[in-house]
Amino acid sequence: MSARPSCGDLSDEIESMADHMRSVAARMEYLGGFNQEILDHARALEGASRQARTWAKGMRTSRMAAEFTRPGGLYRCSLCGRKYWRETQAGWINSTCVLTGRKARLTRMREPQ
Repeated sequence: MSARPSCGDLSDEIESMADHMRSVAARMEYLGGFNQEILDHARALEGASRQARTWAKGMRTSRMAAEFTRPGGLYRCSLCGRKYWRETQAGWINSTCVLTGRKARLTRMREPQ
C-alpha cells in the first residue's frame, strides 16, 4: 500500500492533469474545425483545465502560507518556475522538475515582506 499523499503531491498531480487536459483540448479543437460537437467539447475541456489549475494554485498558496512558520525556505525551479517549500537554508538544491522530469536547480527565493 502506498503512503498517503500530501497536499503538495496532490496539487502537483492536479496541475499535471490540467496540463494534459489542455493538450487534449488543443488537439480536439483542431479536429473541431470539421465537427462542431468536438469543438464544443474541446472548449468545455479547456474550461475544466483552467478550473483544475485554479484548485492546484489554491492548494499550493494555502499550504505555503501555513508552512512559512516552519524553518526552511521558498525555492523556485529553474526549468518551470514553480515554487516549492523546502526545510533547508541552502542557497540552492539539485532536484528534479515535476513537469519536465529533467534535473533542475531549485534556487532560494527572498522571503516575502
